[in-house]
Amino acid sequence: MKKRIQSVVMAALMLIMSLNVFAPAVHAAEVLSVEIPVSVTLSGEIPEEAEEFLIKWKAEDSLSPMPEGSVDGVYTVKTTGEGEVKIPAMVYSKVGIYSYTVWQEPGTSELGHYDSTVYNVKVYITNAEDGSGLEYTILAYLEDESKKLDEIQFSKTYDAPPTEEPEPSEEEIPEETPEEIPAETPGKLIQTGQMNWPVPVLITLGAMILILGIALLRKRDDNA
Repeated sequence: MKKRIQSVVMAALMLIMSLNVFAPAVHAAEVLSVEIPVSVTLSGEIPEEAEEFLIKWKAEDSLSPMPEGSVDGVYTVKTTGEGEVKIPAMVYSKVGIYSYTVWQEPGTSELGHYDSTVYNVKVYITNAEDGSGLEYTILAYLEDESKKLDEIQFSKTYDAPPTEEPEPSEEEIPEETPEEIPAETPGKLIQTGQMNWPVPVLITLGAMILILGIALLRKRDDNA
């Protein structure tokens, strides 16, 4: 019985040793750490105080590796001004195609116009032809995958701030002049109604009335 137990133990040890010998080892060359570059460009009337932007990186499935610090499958990169930033390293250990979406959150400047492009990014992990391990290829597409792009870039442009007209100083404010009253023209009356009778006509009428009155008086005296 004792010999039989020893034989079983030896067989188990031999089996464990054989498994260790024939099991494929995972080498460092077969694990890839990949960073994704993203560029930000600014144009127009760029404000003196640089604005902070948020770039979002999202895995399309649970099998796609994500950087450390991701929350619910989304990693946020904060960047200020323009330049190149990188999505932090993601570790791949298997051949496959891994899909992501990347976009930027719009800023808060009233003068800013923000890029609303959404990129679909695919990371292809393949075996190297020389058998040295894994290698990767990164391809970026527009959201509808209608066009392949060479880079992931977000552009922002700013309008010029409106110009403010300076308020006039007290010396520049013109003095208000009183409304001019038209001067009277000699020989003419200020018209206050429709009395436009000429003076000669009035004189002639008065003389005729006076002559008629004298004639009537004389006739009365002759009849007396």
